[in-house]
Order: sequence, then structure tokens, then C-alpha cells
Amino acid sequence: MLTVACIICAVALAGVIVMAFVGGNDNVTPGNVTPDTVPSTTNPVITTLADINNGLLSTEPSTQPATSTTAPNQRLVYATEEVNVRSGPSTDDEILAVLPAGSSATFISVDTDGWCKVMYDGEVCYIHRDYLTTAAPETTQPSATNTTRKSINPNQQHWYLVVVDKTRQMPDGYEPTLEYVAGSEYDQLDARVVPYYDAMVEAALEDGVELEANSGFRSYETQESNFNDLVEEYMYDYEVDEQEAIAMVEKEILPPGCSEHNLGLAMDIGFIDESFRDTDAYAWLAEHAHEYGFIERYTEEKQ
Repeated sequence: MLTVACIICAVALAGVIVMAFVGGNDNVTPGNVTPDTVPSTTNPVITTLADINNGLLSTEPSTQPATSTTAPNQRLVYATEEVNVRSGPSTDDEILAVLPAGSSATFISVDTDGWCKVMYDGEVCYIHRDYLTTAAPETTQPSATNTTRKSINPNQQHWYLVVVDKTRQMPDGYEPTLEYVAGSEYDQLDARVVPYYDAMVEAALEDGVELEANSGFRSYETQESNFNDLVEEYMYDYEVDEQEAIAMVEKEILPPGCSEHNLGLAMDIGFIDESFRDTDAYAWLAEHAHEYGFIERYTEEKQ
């Protein structure tokens, strides 16, 4: 089964393929989804001349292309929210990666337009300083006994880049505005995603391929029930205590509030079996899903 998700999806069981929505094509729908990260005027953490003059940042022209090299210093900067990492100092340049909120890159320099040259994942690339800070985020080590999680804002400016996982959860009581997807009387997604999903389903049908919705939005209560039921089952089957069972279950199911299904950003497509990878539906999605803003969230070697 394939899981289509908006940004990121729930943890996949064996045979489940997870797709993520990272921004749709404006030609698909006249909706308000912004398909790219554009610097805003908020959070101007590294924006003042004082920062530069005090030696925190150095300036240089933005005309030099990015090349792989060693950073001249080891000063770290941290993303204040999920942000695109680019090959050059412009929103017209190629997106190389998405830097998660709180993640770091090695600072090299900043130009007069506010584009920071950084070293990230072994490559020299660019991030606008509106999305960076020199202050390291507070961190906690995730574990089965650690229930302290960062609460994220699902309606942030770039909502389609929201990341939820065992350490990042949606706020208590959050429920997206939902709509039913094409071809299903049961499955819903965040209303902002539905136009892209429906357009993808229609395009597949035109090519003679049916994309069968299997599981979309799940309420917090449903996720909690599924999680707790499996914890009890593991405690009984493996004769372990609750914390050990939770650690085992978290390898298969995300805790309630930590799944893109809870955000309405994930859709399981197809059937739960490894053989789904051999179907026309999977082949079509692998070739075309990105055209509608979806990517495979967890590839075969991932959990």
C-alpha cells in the first residue's frame, strides 16, 4: 500500500508505501498553496548590520555559484522553521534539500540581500537569513520514557512543510478542515490538499490506472486507540513492561498527535502487501506523483 502524505506521513508498516506532499503545481488548482519557500520579513534574527559588524556574519557578493568546499569557519546557524536549502542565493535557484526547524548548518558568509552561504550535508548552499538564528535550540533526547515533545504549529506559513514525529506533535485539540477525496465515501484529507490529490487521481484514471484510497485522516482518538491496543498486545505477547512495549510499538506506529494522518496530510493508497510495489498503480505514482506535489515519504529501506 502506498501512503500519500502532505509533507510527511505516518510510519509505514511492511508493504506500506508512504508519499509526502511538498507543494503542488499552481496549474493544478487555483488554491492558495505556496509551492516554494520565499523569505518573509518575520523573525529577522540575522538581519541587522550590527550582527555583521560585530563579526557574527561576514558579507560577500551573491554572484558566486555554490560549489562543494570546506567551510572557512565552524560557526553554526539553526533553522527557525522548515526552510528550503538552495543551490544559489535566489528563490529561482534549485532546491537541494529542506532543512528541518532546529537543524543546523555551518555558516560561511552572508550577502547584502540576506542570503547566507552555508555548508549543509557536505555541500555549499544558500538559505535566507530570515529563517536562521545563531541560538542553538533546546533539545531533548527522545526515548520511550520521554513524553516531552515539541508542539508544532500546523498552520504556519509553510504548512505543507510541517514535520511531526516522535519528538514533534500537533497541539492538543487540533483538527484540520477536512474534505472527502475523489472516489471515496470514507477517506478525508486536509481541505488544502484535496484538490491536488483529486487531480492526481483523475490523471491516473486517464492513463488507465486506479488509485484506491485506503486510509486518510485519522483522529487523535483513533491513533491513540490503535497505539494503546498494540502496546497491550506486545506486553502480553512478549512479556515486557509498558515502557518496553511502547519502545517496540513506536517502531511501527507513531504516538497520537505525531502522525501526518492526524494532520490530514497522509493517504494510504492500495493494499498492505509488498507486492503493491509491482503494480501499475505504484509505477504510475513513482513516475507522476511529484507532478501533483507528492513524494514517497518512506522508501523501501526506511521505517
